[in-house]
Amino acid sequence: MMHVVHAFPPSLGPCPVYCTSDLEDECPAEPTSKYSRQMLFHELQRTTAPLQDLPCPIRELPTEILTVIFKYACRDTSVHSLDSRVGAWILAKICRQWRNIMLNCSDFWNEVNVLITNRVGHWSETHDATVLRECLRRSAGQPLDVRFLFSYRRQPRAEEIPAMQHLLDIVVADSRRWRSLRMDLNGRLRLSDWVFKSLASIRDNIPLLERIDFGTCRDLANLDAALLAAPSLKAIDTAVPLTRSRLPWAQLTHYVDANPDVVVDYSWIYQNAPNLIQCEIDAATAQPGASCPVTLEDLRHLEVGASKALEGLKAPFLESLSTPYTDIYLPVFLSHASCIRHLTLRGPLSGQQFSHIAPRLANLRTLTVRDLDIDDYFIEELSRPDSMPTLKSLDVECAETLYSSTSDLLDALEARSNRGTLRMAVIALCDDAPAEEKSRLASLRKRDICVEYF
Repeated sequence: MMHVVHAFPPSLGPCPVYCTSDLEDECPAEPTSKYSRQMLFHELQRTTAPLQDLPCPIRELPTEILTVIFKYACRDTSVHSLDSRVGAWILAKICRQWRNIMLNCSDFWNEVNVLITNRVGHWSETHDATVLRECLRRSAGQPLDVRFLFSYRRQPRAEEIPAMQHLLDIVVADSRRWRSLRMDLNGRLRLSDWVFKSLASIRDNIPLLERIDFGTCRDLANLDAALLAAPSLKAIDTAVPLTRSRLPWAQLTHYVDANPDVVVDYSWIYQNAPNLIQCEIDAATAQPGASCPVTLEDLRHLEVGASKALEGLKAPFLESLSTPYTDIYLPVFLSHASCIRHLTLRGPLSGQQFSHIAPRLANLRTLTVRDLDIDDYFIEELSRPDSMPTLKSLDVECAETLYSSTSDLLDALEARSNRGTLRMAVIALCDDAPAEEKSRLASLRKRDICVEYF
């Protein structure tokens, strides 16, 4: 196999985005000082002729298998769609069979990752625009997953904006096919007005948009009006506070706010997004004041950075919860959430505090606890067959060891393993490993029950 770009001399410029099978069409039309079209074609024919009859097992694979392999090879979303030297572009250059597979499957081309930059040495505007239009054409009218990466070393100058805006406008023109949109901005610079001006035109033109990821972009208030007219929008992922912004909250099913350094009115989000299925808010500080009672029957996954986020909330069918521990809100919340299967607690908390909530975890499958004081109360809960009877995975990071005997802890773990319920456990203890238990620890490790000392 050979890559055409290596066969062309540097003086002929960059290689287009086609394969060796299109060689006659891609050879330069005009002779150059060193090569002519005919000479170059014959040289490549002579180079590849000995390879034509070599057995190649991969040619025996059916198209369906090759398609699956190629999809795995093209899963890297960081690959730049305008770089014709990587990703789907390079697979389409190998041979006619592979090229036909790539061109006949629009799934290879519906992820459009566009780098918009003013960095020196980037491809020319003409080449970028040509490759981008070809990518959109090969997507064959299918829904698009679009990502804009704005990479600036400094704020763009006036003379640099037209070239970057041209790329943005090409993709915006196909906004009716957008299924998801992600925007990332390198560094601490802000998006310029020309970006919002281009994106403002998507209003009433995004009927298929289901998910938007604002990434590290800020100053997104200008997009509120456009997103209000997104009838299919279900998921928002952001690192900037959007509480009380003009968004179609009532139709959202997934909301992720990854900024831990802001104050969030959790109660307001619960009240205005009653159909949430997944909610992840990392804010460690909740809006002060009393929270209104809210019931979210569709909520299945909840991850919060502030324990006050549980105040007044009822989620009767919640399956996964990650929260800081609190004596005030967590026990009350768990009394209305009997379906929880996966629980992550962030301490500090004592074994005695944990023993107060353990009776409410009858359906628990996996338990992860950070900064837990492992004491006799915690070991007693592990020892009881009727406490967390369905627990299969345990991951505990110990803050302090306060138990009376190491053997009691190992007995509890071994008993659960013998009953066939506990299948994996990792417990990190801030203690010294007892010499008399080393053989027992090794035996438990063979059952995927690992007790570590540090």
